[in-house]
Amino acid sequence: MNRLRPQQKERLRKAAIQGSRFYHHYLLNKTFVIITEDYQLHSVTFLKQDFCHFTGLTTVHVTDIDFFDVCYKGTLRNSNIADIQHYNYGTLKNKGDTLLKLNKFLHCDASVNLFLSGLRTNTFSFPSAIRNDKENMTICFIGNDNHARSLRKARNSHNAKNEKQIIGIFERSNDKLDKCIYIRDKQKIIDHVDQSSFSEQLKRYFHLS
Repeated sequence: MNRLRPQQKERLRKAAIQGSRFYHHYLLNKTFVIITEDYQLHSVTFLKQDFCHFTGLTTVHVTDIDFFDVCYKGTLRNSNIADIQHYNYGTLKNKGDTLLKLNKFLHCDASVNLFLSGLRTNTFSFPSAIRNDKENMTICFIGNDNHARSLRKARNSHNAKNEKQIIGIFERSNDKLDKCIYIRDKQKIIDHVDQSSFSEQLKRYFHLS
């Protein structure tokens, strides 16, 4: 059993609230297209109900979707966090500290990110993940829509079938590559990615129209 003290709950509560606001602003309900060094395109998305799994918390009297809402509104109470947790406080604290860096995950120095396929952990195998070694964080994805499900340490995320450098990150809109989040070499993207997948906004960004 891992029992939390009141002051530990309070720290985790504050981290969940701030993390939810980063999640809402940078990731929630957005689909990103990741272009790897072999010019393959991979879509990932971030749903409301997955935020609770990022925290690692066992909750009380609140669903996963409601948990995100009360965090974002700042109305999460210590009583919504169970006294007995699956993870120990050290693990929960690390997850909470990582929540406070979600604004840096895709949108800040993305050149350090790697796209992983077939990441194996002690308890689960994730089809894909993105690892940021600089911030020591990995986000793992599951399902046909590749939705984010787990937040892990980067240093514990090296047992993958392959790792590829990321050369482009775009937000997708109306099934088109739209807003540019990160790009390593603009011309290589233009030369190797089907331009019919570009939105009009992205074409203007690339000076193609």
